Amino acid sequence: MDIAVCVLAGGRSSRMGCDKRELHYNGLSLLEHAFRLADAFDTKYLSLAANDPMPAIPGYEVVYDCMQFKGPVAGITSVLKVAGKPRVLFLTADMPGLNEQLIRVLLNSASNDADAVLFSESGTLRTFPLLLRTSTCSIFERALETEHLSLLRLLGETASIQVIEATDIPCFQPGWLQNINTKQDFEALIAASDDNNLSNGMTES
Repeated sequence: MDIAVCVLAGGRSSRMGCDKRELHYNGLSLLEHAFRLADAFDTKYLSLAANDPMPAIPGYEVVYDCMQFKGPVAGITSVLKVAGKPRVLFLTADMPGLNEQLIRVLLNSASNDADAVLFSESGTLRTFPLLLRTSTCSIFERALETEHLSLLRLLGETASIQVIEATDIPCFQPGWLQNINTKQDFEALIAASDDNNLSNGMTES
């Protein structure tokens, strides 16, 4: 595929109170889970905040935010500036339910005319995963200059968007597109996993 992938990992985790990239679920940190999803791509970027001390990751080109404290728009802009592919798939390090099946649907369903391709879930737009045309870089640069930092609003106003309704996908399950932003989110994820494991154990016995 003529598509690069970028793992956006430059968030401050302010609502979590700790580095959520290092939280573990199903034997992997949330960041490791994102890396696993990115493995299939030849060209890989890791987007980090300007002062992030994370060491280099083999196989990834590290791209630091061009402006501090500007959210995902800064990370996306910096990556689009250097991307050598016509499209970039942006993943985040806080979506433990995201899987290869959904990514495959997104890429296979993408229209050649769309500047941005993303999912909705029961009519609600889900920002990530996000497939962007590299040529939208100028749109994001202008957004940074004007402090236009709401990603969904920016896409809706300035780009040709293709929205795929996730609940129309036969294999889709609730939680696959959930972001983990707070301790409560993570505790609910663990509790749901424990409930599923208990239910499966009872069924097997």
